Amino acid sequence: QANLHIFDDAVFNEAIIRLEEIGATPYTWDIRANNFGFYVYDPASDTLPFQVRPGAPSSAIDIASNGNVGIGTAGASAPLEIGDDASFSFFRITAGGAAINKSVDVVFTQGPLGTGELRYNIVDGDGPEMRLNADGDMTLDGTLTTGGPTCSGGCDAVFTERRIIPEPDYAARMWADGHLPHVGPTAPGAPINVSEKLGGMLNALEHAHVFIERQNRRIETLEAVKAAQDTRLCTELGDSVEVWPGTLEDAPLADGPSPYAQLPTRWRFIALLRPQSGAEGSPAAPGGVGLASPRRRRRAMDGDPSSREGAEASPKGDAREG
Repeated sequence: QANLHIFDDAVFNEAIIRLEEIGATPYTWDIRANNFGFYVYDPASDTLPFQVRPGAPSSAIDIASNGNVGIGTAGASAPLEIGDDASFSFFRITAGGAAINKSVDVVFTQGPLGTGELRYNIVDGDGPEMRLNADGDMTLDGTLTTGGPTCSGGCDAVFTERRIIPEPDYAARMWADGHLPHVGPTAPGAPINVSEKLGGMLNALEHAHVFIERQNRRIETLEAVKAAQDTRLCTELGDSVEVWPGTLEDAPLADGPSPYAQLPTRWRFIALLRPQSGAEGSPAAPGGVGLASPRRRRRAMDGDPSSREGAEASPKGDAREG
């Protein structure tokens, strides 16, 4: 029994309290209760905006004296606190009219480290799409797209607008600043703007490719010049020249290292310098420097002693004349 006891034994078995306004804009609310629950009923719209089902636990909804609302917890310590006694707690957001996946769960659990982990999980039958632990480590089950950098350093403008820092200036700024231009400093433990940093790194990478392409063109030009010089020199010296693929120091001579090791570097591509093969007193190559024939060279390299006669000869005068 209670100080006020309202009951009904009619067909619908509902105990009802009606609150009605009969003024200028009449409206009625019913507070009803039966074996299906306790609820507030709006007769005008035939809706139940608030319901409590039988067996609901204590503090299913708990409003503290400071206005904090607890769901599943008493004495909420935040404007809205959701809690239970399990090792995880979550709330679900559902959009019933969504075409495919209708709900998402925001979960807090102890996590594999036992220190707490926040998870974001679209309810589609697989695992969470995002996990964030107490150490600040984040795992995304997918790609990350940001709002993009401001491109204050130019980003792709290296190519699209030819905004290229000259190589000497780039190197000077790099060493003076202690970081790549437009990338900015990156101190240990300091926060960084991922979007801006990535845009600056892209700019630096594009500069590097521009500089590499320029170096490749310079190398191609130098190789072409060297090939032309080699061709001209061989033409001037005639068929008596045999090109040695290495340097003169590693050429296989009969009697110790080459006496021509001290020739200027740009002359070292010339073949082993030897007296001409044939009868004694045969003429030497232009400039007084004899050059070994290819056939005789091959025999000498194969170890044939008969091919080593007259093994050494010194150039007459300046070697550049030959």
